[in-house]
Amino acid sequence: MINSRIISVDIEDELTLRSIQDYGHNSVDDKKTRYGERRSKINEFLKSYNNNLINLNLFNAVTPKDFSIENKSLFFNGETFAIAENSIFYMANTLSHYKLWNLDEDTLVFEDDIIFNKENIDCLPKLIEEFETIPNKNKILYLQISTPWLKDAKEKNFSVSPVTNNIGKPTGMDISGTAAYYLNREAKKILLNNMRGICGCDRYM
Repeated sequence: MINSRIISVDIEDELTLRSIQDYGHNSVDDKKTRYGERRSKINEFLKSYNNNLINLNLFNAVTPKDFSIENKSLFFNGETFAIAENSIFYMANTLSHYKLWNLDEDTLVFEDDIIFNKENIDCLPKLIEEFETIPNKNKILYLQISTPWLKDAKEKNFSVSPVTNNIGKPTGMDISGTAAYYLNREAKKILLNNMRGICGCDRYM
């Protein structure tokens, strides 16, 4: 069974919504609509989708209410981190992934703004099985094939790839973003042991 964690904002928590970096939305209601629509789509997909090889679970995102900053240090869950990138968004995003890296499990990670569909999810158990045959311990199965923030992006939505014949091969594409990827326990330990200052988590990867 593959454990999958879907990072999503808890829209029922008013304090969480008030603490989120403003993405051009001027009120809590705007944010609740934005993140509520994502959560609603995920919940609808989870109700309709069934695959006994993948265990899909919502995972509440870390938001700025969950950590504090003082003198270029970040304090989170009893740990202290140096700050390498002055963006509240990057800090919160990285800490969400950091919590997942600390789970003692192999984890398929999704952010809530990918496109969820049956075809893409169904292909992943076979893809992961093939990926795990690679002998390297330091390996990440990167599944994001679109980067909407790039000026020349062909797609303005995140998507994941059902292609299985390029495992372990460089693709020449832009490797940025953490919308969809798979990490086993060994690779998680390597990431955690090599973390420095808090920055966008794709920089670690």
